[in-house]
Amino acid sequence: PIKGFAVTLSLGVAINLFSALVGTRVVYDWMTSRRDLKALSI
Repeated sequence: PIKGFAVTLSLGVAINLFSALVGTRVVYDWMTSRRDLKALSI
């Protein structure tokens, strides 16, 4: 049971990281293409 929990937790963390990176990239590309921006200031 412990091994299955570790696999599930690791898979969840990996998917969460991937979706955060891809989602951020999509929003950034959309914001920069919508206007004539070269970079977004924070």
